[in-house]
Amino acid sequence: MEMPKKVVGSFVWHSLVWGTRILDLGTRRRGGASIRIFKDNWVPGSASLGILSHPNLSLDATVDCLLTDSRGWNLQKLNLNFPADEVDSIVQIPVGLGSVEDTNI
Repeated sequence: MEMPKKVVGSFVWHSLVWGTRILDLGTRRRGGASIRIFKDNWVPGSASLGILSHPNLSLDATVDCLLTDSRGWNLQKLNLNFPADEVDSIVQIPVGLGSVEDTNI
């Protein structure tokens, strides 16, 4: 006869830990220097939280290459490289002021 494995911690505790992991996967970071356009989840409102199209940018390109020197979205570059629905989602993301190190928020 086998004994069932003992569950350590309550259902509530396991739920909290699981929720924290989900939040870590979906939280955005600001700055953009380490957020990879095609590999990270960074676009709210998209089914995958990421970019599905494959424009002429490098697959390792980071979000900061889509910003102007004044830290706004480079609309010309966005419109040249992404479909309108993705551009609409991207420009809704607030951009941090100044050069900010990327962190989970």
